Amino acid sequence: MKINRKHLALLIVPVVIYALWYLSGDVLFNFLCFKKENKQANVLILEGWLDKDELNYAEELFIEGDYNIIVTTGIKMPEFFRLWRNGDVVVQTDYKSSTSDSVNIIIEAFGERVRQENAKFSVFANDKLLGSRYATTKPLKYCFKTSEKEIDSVTIRFHNDKVFKNEDRNLLISYVSINDHTWPINRDNVCYYVHSHSGTVKYHLAQTKANRIKKDLIYMGIEEQNILSVSINEFESSKTYENAQITVSKMDSLFGKRNYSVIIISRYPHTRRTYTAFLKCIKNKNKVGITALEVYKNDKLLNRRLNNLRELFGIVYIKFQINK
Repeated sequence: MKINRKHLALLIVPVVIYALWYLSGDVLFNFLCFKKENKQANVLILEGWLDKDELNYAEELFIEGDYNIIVTTGIKMPEFFRLWRNGDVVVQTDYKSSTSDSVNIIIEAFGERVRQENAKFSVFANDKLLGSRYATTKPLKYCFKTSEKEIDSVTIRFHNDKVFKNEDRNLLISYVSINDHTWPINRDNVCYYVHSHSGTVKYHLAQTKANRIKKDLIYMGIEEQNILSVSINEFESSKTYENAQITVSKMDSLFGKRNYSVIIISRYPHTRRTYTAFLKCIKNKNKVGITALEVYKNDKLLNRRLNNLRELFGIVYIKFQINK
């Protein structure tokens, strides 16, 4: 009996697609959410962007444990900073105008539209309201005028954060410009204050995620001498292995080659890829542990499954990566 390859393919392809769809869900997610203790660890590594609850957890581990140092790691921050909750971005400008003309303040921003409403923001100079706008869904420069000649700070206030089903309304900002001076948002002179019923949380911004976390830890009371910041000057989020290589190289220089033991705080479902990367570099499973407190949030089912597959492919890449 002759087998028609075309008909066979029509039968196999849907089965393969369904299998991938099924396996990329909870089955793969549970596999990726890896956790491993390391009670001998003397180095605490914080990977990437961590929220306040996670930083509080890291602070608690550091205070209670016998750690020599906290290592913060992370890639370069994107050009546009995302305000994910209602709050204020405050840019310390310390600007003084040398002319008698009115001052132009320009904000480059865009937002996400939810339920037929765009992201709304207001701009303040020295706490004086200059105006409000609804951000378009593509980057646009918004101009505000003021008679102030000395501007210590510019505040951008996000008003209408909204999550509805699989949609999330956020505001994204690139920079603040006053006449011929420009301040990118992801710099040391910028803070993001998130307001809620339980109070206000302050986030320090920086050029890399590693430096941002370091600044937050210092603000929480951990001495700078106890923190090592390891940054990757890349935008891509697929740099887990390179991140591990650079971090291990820095620790080798600090403590002596492999003369340390680590516990890593990351996020589910990224933990298995992170563990695989650091284990490949350190080459001793007894010296690597990993834990997590939070799950990377993604409300869209398809994106969650695609992210699970990316994590799996990342693990495969690290496993078979040949060191040059």
